[in-house]
Amino acid sequence: MFVAESEKMNIYVWVFLINFAIKYKTNMSLLQNKKAAYHTLGCKLNFAETSSLRDLLENNGVRTIEKGEKADICIVNTCSVTDVADHKCRQAIHRFTREHPGAFVVVMGCYAQLKANEIATFPGVDLVLGMEQKGEVVRYIEECLQQKQMLSGDIDACHEAVSVPTKDIRTFVPSCSHGDRTRYFLKVQDGCNYYCTYCTIPIARGRSRNGSIASLLRLPTRWSATTRVLSSTVLSLIALTTVVRQLHSH
Repeated sequence: MFVAESEKMNIYVWVFLINFAIKYKTNMSLLQNKKAAYHTLGCKLNFAETSSLRDLLENNGVRTIEKGEKADICIVNTCSVTDVADHKCRQAIHRFTREHPGAFVVVMGCYAQLKANEIATFPGVDLVLGMEQKGEVVRYIEECLQQKQMLSGDIDACHEAVSVPTKDIRTFVPSCSHGDRTRYFLKVQDGCNYYCTYCTIPIARGRSRNGSIASLLRLPTRWSATTRVLSSTVLSLIALTTVVRQLHSH
C-alpha cells in the first residue's frame, strides 16, 4: 500500500514538473529575442516606471531596439495632465502603430487609466493597462501575446483593456530610472489625497501610497552592484521622485 501511494505521488510530481516546464518554455519563447520600443510622456514618475519595466523585459529576453529597427513590442507610458497631454498620447500611439506595423502595442499610465476602453479601440492597440496592473505588465503581455498568436490572421490586434476603478488602486510598484540620465530617479511615493480642480492625479493614480524604506533602497543598491559603482556614489546621484503636491503636504 505504501509503495503504491509513493508511486502515485511520484507520478503527480512528474506531471507537475512537466506542465511547469512546458508553461515556462512557452512563456520564454513568447518574449525571447523580441525587440521593444518605448515612449514615455509626462512626469519623472513615468520615466522611472518605464525604466523598471524595460529592465523586467530585458530579464525575459527582450532587447531595446536600435535606431532604424522595427519593434516587436511597443510600450507607450502616458500622461493625462491636460487635454494637450491626451492629444500627445494619441499622437504617440498612432505613430508607433504606423512606424512598427504588426507590433504588439501596450498603452499604460495616467491616460490609460482614465480612458482604457476608448484607447483599446484604437487601430493596432493590443493591450491597455491601468494603474493597478503596473506590477504585472510582463504577465499581461505574455498572456495577450499568446492569445494573439493563437488567433493569428483573424485579428489585427487584441484590443484588450484591463483596469480597476480609482478607489481600488492600492498597489505600489517600486521603480527607478537609470542609464538614460546622469541622475537616477527613485520613485518613493505614488498617488495623491488632494483633489485640486485642475489636477487629474488623484483620479488617475489613486490615493497616496508608498513602499517601505527597505524596498525602495533595494533597486539602487542592486544597480550599484551591477554597474560596479560604490553604493554611496550611486545614492548621492539619486533624485527622489514623487507627486509634488503630496510631498509638499508633509
